[in-house]
Amino acid sequence: MNATAIQHVLVTQGFLVNIAGSETVTFEIAEYFAGTGARVTVVTHAINEIWSSQFASIAGVTVRLAGDPELDDALRSDPPQLAWLHHGLIPEFLLRNPRDTTVIFNQMSGAHPLEYPYSLAAVRSLATLVSFNADEIRDIQIASHILDGIDPARFVIFGNPAPDAFFSERPNASIDLSRLLVVSNHLPPELLDAVSLLRSTGLAVEVLGLEADKADRVERVGPATIAAADAVVTIGKTVQYSLASGTPVYCYDKFGGPGWLDERNFDRARAYNFSGRSFSTKSAEEIFEEIIGDFTEAGRNATRLRALHGASLTMSGRMEQLIHAAADAEPPTYTLDETEIVAHLKMQQSLGAYVAVAAHSEAITASTIQSVQETRRHLVELETSRSYKFARQLSALATRAKSIVRRPVGS
Repeated sequence: MNATAIQHVLVTQGFLVNIAGSETVTFEIAEYFAGTGARVTVVTHAINEIWSSQFASIAGVTVRLAGDPELDDALRSDPPQLAWLHHGLIPEFLLRNPRDTTVIFNQMSGAHPLEYPYSLAAVRSLATLVSFNADEIRDIQIASHILDGIDPARFVIFGNPAPDAFFSERPNASIDLSRLLVVSNHLPPELLDAVSLLRSTGLAVEVLGLEADKADRVERVGPATIAAADAVVTIGKTVQYSLASGTPVYCYDKFGGPGWLDERNFDRARAYNFSGRSFSTKSAEEIFEEIIGDFTEAGRNATRLRALHGASLTMSGRMEQLIHAAADAEPPTYTLDETEIVAHLKMQQSLGAYVAVAAHSEAITASTIQSVQETRRHLVELETSRSYKFARQLSALATRAKSIVRRPVGS
């Protein structure tokens, strides 16, 4: 089996309501398989308008809610050859008819409870492979004993690869740092202070993220976003975007980090999903000095890292390796009984109900964040406009004139 031979792919995701990690992975998996010519069905408990629009832009992708009464009939009439599952979301059709489908459970965190199976029996019965985005995540989940009973031979590291569109030569790699991109949904105080220090030098710094009081805007990062920057400060997924394109990347966020990536710290950083974990934190002054002082060397390191590791960080290469591993794996032998199927579906329905409520709240929050960021951007544009400056001068003159008029004669 290879990716281009797969005609129908099922991808599940607990929720699609934020511009964040697992949502982005879901989108990119669907985008990749649609690009190979496969039909893709994405199933989720909740989706907002932003993600609905994003998925609608991909030909061959259909999004259905997990509670859609027509979902099982649709899967029965067109069974998927591959199921890529997040957050334990498994349509009833697949629970009852697993044997004709290659099933991959993709685990993306060692901290978020949704990233752990809530039905070990379902994983034992369905999993061709259980993939992880880093060695650290695999080790944490194994140590939790929640995966006990699953053959470790099924465990593979998929990583967190970038779509192939990011793997392109930078047309104009800059030797001077003038445009810095910061991507984070959880800016720590020292990094926020470093941003202020960097901006005070005249450096153009743009912050993307969900925190309305810290970020300039929120959007899904694409190749053009990375290409517009001379360097990127980030962790996780966006690190791979930067590495694939040969963009210097300063790996740092709420867990700390190594700073500029190079051949000395690359392997350790990748083992921890480029999260910054296992490295120390830095002061704002240290971050500022390293970004300014070591940028030239970081550019040379970025070129070397792309040559050494870029291809291994791209979606097509990693996916082909995973599909081949799945083809070589022994099929599961455990069979769910009716009680286990019903128990899983009840748990899934309960979780889905709570997710739907939370998603509504998240949608309101996201809309508020976007409004706040747009208002801040308009205020900045207004404050730097000539008309605003002129209006302020006129206001100052008017205030002065009033004070003169109201001043008693002879005073």
